[in-house]
Amino acid sequence: MNKVISIFLTEDFQNRIRTLCLKVYEVEWSGILYYTVEETEDSIILTPIDLYLEDIGSKAATSFEANMDSAIYTGSQPDGVFQGLIHSHNTMSSFFSSTDDKELEDNTQFHNHYLSLIVNNKEEYVAKVGFNPTSYIGFNGKEFTGTGRPILVTCATQKEESDKMIFLEGRIAKIKKDKIQEETKIVRFTHDAPGESLQHKQSYSTPQTILEMIIDKEVGKGMIGGKTPLERFELKCLRDNKYVERLFNESNMKKFSVQYSPGYTISEFAEILLDDMSEVGEFMEEIVVGMLEDIFESYQPVV
Repeated sequence: MNKVISIFLTEDFQNRIRTLCLKVYEVEWSGILYYTVEETEDSIILTPIDLYLEDIGSKAATSFEANMDSAIYTGSQPDGVFQGLIHSHNTMSSFFSSTDDKELEDNTQFHNHYLSLIVNNKEEYVAKVGFNPTSYIGFNGKEFTGTGRPILVTCATQKEESDKMIFLEGRIAKIKKDKIQEETKIVRFTHDAPGESLQHKQSYSTPQTILEMIIDKEVGKGMIGGKTPLERFELKCLRDNKYVERLFNESNMKKFSVQYSPGYTISEFAEILLDDMSEVGEFMEEIVVGMLEDIFESYQPVV
């Protein structure tokens, strides 16, 4: 095949990738990629238009299996839309590992053409496409072929609005919550009243949000003295009502934003932390949640 193959990422689609990489920073994530194809005599342009987040994995791997939810979402796509794979290499560089190449080869047999897009937190994109010789008209080659080298990825600069950002953020929150619930254990402890016992939920999961990462760094990771990082943080807040203000003062907010969300303003970073409260807040007392929300809202611009 001698046609020039390229992939075009709209600003809208890049925004969705940025949102995912920002909210799922330290581990890999993956999902179904939906794209359209424009073909001429001498070129093929593939344009991703949507994605369905399937998995939030570990620092080195992510995987998922087909399920009814994704099948329903796929069925809602318009005619002329094709399926591929998108996944993140988080803090690593974007490149095709031997595992990624094998996945491309294995799945191409089920499609006319199959696009695989790899991204990372630095907004580096790399892609390959496989063509199925049994169904792709005009293909002359072996049983399988990729492009041999990464496809040229062109990014738009004009911002577009999308009504699917809310859905995407909802998927991120749901998967994170499911992960936390899977990794949450019920432990027993004795209440002050003799003979009385209560059920108490403690999360043993690794940090999933930027706010949790900050808290872990501030009070120490893991279980200490029978308490989780969030419980130790909560105790500090309740003992010292100025503790939150000192931790998230303007100087520290600038430092945190550079460390965890480079390129974002303090107000934008504060908005991210406010979003994180939907994940972290359920593990804290209402008074502590209120303290944090008041601090983060104070950085929001006055409209």
